Amino acid sequence: MVSGGGQQGCLLRQVSVPYGVQSVPVLRRQVQVTLRGWEMAATTIGDAAVVVSELAANAVRHALPVPGGLIVAQVSCGAGDAMLRVLVVDGAPTALPPSCPGLSTSADAECGRGLALITGLCLAWGVDVGETTKSVWALLPAMLRAEAG
Repeated sequence: MVSGGGQQGCLLRQVSVPYGVQSVPVLRRQVQVTLRGWEMAATTIGDAAVVVSELAANAVRHALPVPGGLIVAQVSCGAGDAMLRVLVVDGAPTALPPSCPGLSTSADAECGRGLALITGLCLAWGVDVGETTKSVWALLPAMLRAEAG
């Protein structure tokens, strides 16, 4: 399910797909297609694709689906806003990601570097906890194709 719209001047796209590892590349592609349609720069598209992939992979590996057996991703950018917000929602409000500043992972570890990668790409990231869901969000610089030159 893909929905768009919102307030005038606000760009918003939400994608809900079945919860599972097979949905990570689906969410990544949907974000890439959406941002191309919004005429974002290739760098912004690439960074957002990495971020949504990492957040969705973490949700699938460490959390639960939202009611209905889904995982939800959302990208948004306000009118005149220089930031893009990427958000992934799962159904495990108590399964919180570790604090990134204390994260240390060996270079040859197979997992554990995703949040460090997100920290490096993003201006900020955080977690919003609801009663039955958790949203992990990240803010990235939003640059349009025309600005990238």
